[in-house]
Order: sequence, then C-alpha cells, then structure tokens
Amino acid sequence: MGNQINDGPWAEMKQINEKAEQINKKAERINKKAERITAINVLILVLNIAIFMMGK
Repeated sequence: MGNQINDGPWAEMKQINEKAEQINKKAERINKKAERITAINVLILVLNIAIFMMGK
C-alpha cells in the first residue's frame, strides 16, 4: 500500500513540478528578450525625439 501512495500522487506532483520549472525557465528567457526589446524601443523613441527636435 505504501508503494501505491509513492507511485501515485507523489510521482504526479513531481512531474507537475518539473513541468512548472521548465515553463518558468522559458518564461525567464522570454522576459529577458522582452526587456532587450523594450530597451531598444526606448532608444529608438529617444532618437526619434532627437531627430524631430533637430528638424524644428
């Protein structure tokens, strides 16, 4: 009976935790990319403002 408890819910919980960790790693990578994109967009915005001011 003890083995059934270990094989059943615990194994399932372990799998769910492993999947959750994989998803978190992917999410962290996506967040890093998003931060880079945001930084680039801010830089482009600043350059556009500078060009606009020079044109005036």
